[in-house]
Amino acid sequence: MVAARHSFATLAAGLAGLALLCAPAPALASVDHAGLIACARSLKPAAREASFVGQMRSLRPGDHLAMRFTVLQRQKDAPAFTALATLPWRVQPAHAPFWRWIEKVRDLPAAADYRARVTFLWRDDRGVVFARAQRLTPPCHQPDLRPNLHYAGLSAVTGAQANLTRYTVLVSNTGLSPAGAFDVALTIDGTALTPERAPALAAGVQEAVVFKGAPRCTPGGQLNVAIDPDNLIDESDKTDNTATVPCPLS
Repeated sequence: MVAARHSFATLAAGLAGLALLCAPAPALASVDHAGLIACARSLKPAAREASFVGQMRSLRPGDHLAMRFTVLQRQKDAPAFTALATLPWRVQPAHAPFWRWIEKVRDLPAAADYRARVTFLWRDDRGVVFARAQRLTPPCHQPDLRPNLHYAGLSAVTGAQANLTRYTVLVSNTGLSPAGAFDVALTIDGTALTPERAPALAAGVQEAVVFKGAPRCTPGGQLNVAIDPDNLIDESDKTDNTATVPCPLS
């Protein structure tokens, strides 16, 4: 998939590793361990990152330790994780009874979950592998933090003049961050009204946008609503910005 290749390229460009030799070794339940030590979330892709850690113990005097991280991704609504990037082998620079390596992965696309599959190798002095293990880290959840403007309903009330109507369009921000001011457009039986300006909308808040003194819709006719028709707001989902509804008047 093109999107997967693009994510792979973005991911690979932002990889950084930190090797830490630690002594004495912390108490571990086994000779190897894989974990997640940081999961930074942000609206900015460059600031979204995960830090995975691998830890392993020496099994024999003079053995050589190595580990490799494969980054796995589970996209929103996907049933399972799939491999996104396999990183180079990390080799212990000098023998020690305990070795710890931190792999930091940046530029993580949202919305998705990320984890690492860590492969551990133990080699003898001849370079022959005599032990191998694999462990999975806990996942790092990267939600899409952008706002999401959502059409939430429409009502109409006829005014003192029977041919004029007051329309109220409800708009919700179902996203995870505030949205700046935006327009709401309303078309009645094919006639477009002047758009109304809606104020900035905090996450989880609903706003009523009112069109006053508008033509009365024809019973059985249609009204078309467009939220942010000029695409001023960078949203997580644009599919719920428009609606076609029947005239609510009888």
